[in-house]
Amino acid sequence: MQQQEFWACAPDGDVHLDPVDGDAQQIDGCGHGFSRGGYHWIPGNLRKAPGSGQDGTSPSGGEVEVTALSDNARGDLFDPACPTRALLDRVGSKWTSMAVKLLAEAAPQEIRFAELRRRMPGVSQKMLATTLRGLVRDGLAQRRVEPTVPPRVHYSLTPLGLSLDEPLAALREWAEEHMAEIDRANRDADAAEV
Repeated sequence: MQQQEFWACAPDGDVHLDPVDGDAQQIDGCGHGFSRGGYHWIPGNLRKAPGSGQDGTSPSGGEVEVTALSDNARGDLFDPACPTRALLDRVGSKWTSMAVKLLAEAAPQEIRFAELRRRMPGVSQKMLATTLRGLVRDGLAQRRVEPTVPPRVHYSLTPLGLSLDEPLAALREWAEEHMAEIDRANRDADAAEV
């Protein structure tokens, strides 16, 4: 089994490696770091790790694997290995936006799965379950199961999830306000291709 490597960027911008256990002190200088046992990505704008490819990838040509960040780390959207990209994929979906809106309107009350599905036209049971599972996993929602037959499953937003409602509401408002302009631009682009 190949030894796992743990990297962090230090306040001076150097990349440091502890190949034994990944233990490092908390690093604040560039906003990145990890706590004992945690993982870290190598920001693309920092030094290359020894043995890495010219482009900062692993010698095998693969991407830097992203596992987790420390509690105080801040993401970097422009770093290809940063987990911020995956988070934006999840929270930027139409189903997430709709679920957060409905759950925020009900807060602090819960909404049952069946009610959410009824109020989200077009969502399949599988897609809604996947969306809600992601919200719970990300700490944005909580799930409560009533031990009935069949079980009743309830969802509500956590404080972190409630903090997501405002930016998503602004994005929804922008999309609804400018949809006619976007639609017109799409028609013009389609006509120009013919």
